[in-house]
Amino acid sequence: MESPTERIDRIMLDVVAKHHTNMASIRGAAKDKLTVAARRAVCVALRKEGLSSKQIGDKINRNHTSVLSLLGLLKRNRDRQNGQEG
Repeated sequence: MESPTERIDRIMLDVVAKHHTNMASIRGAAKDKLTVAARRAVCVALRKEGLSSKQIGDKINRNHTSVLSLLGLLKRNRDRQNGQEG
């Protein structure tokens, strides 16, 4: 049986692999579209696991407000796609 830490690490590695990147990129300073999309996907996956923005930030080397911003971008993009700009 895997521990909660092992589960979180596995989830992160799965998301990173699906985005064809690595954890160093996620934790690093890169701001290209693909890396930011992968970073956002990691945030979403970890939030679904019940982690706080602080806990997620600790995992990806960001502060909690950066995590909230990444999660907010997802909502804004979804609203834009649904024609609910604003």
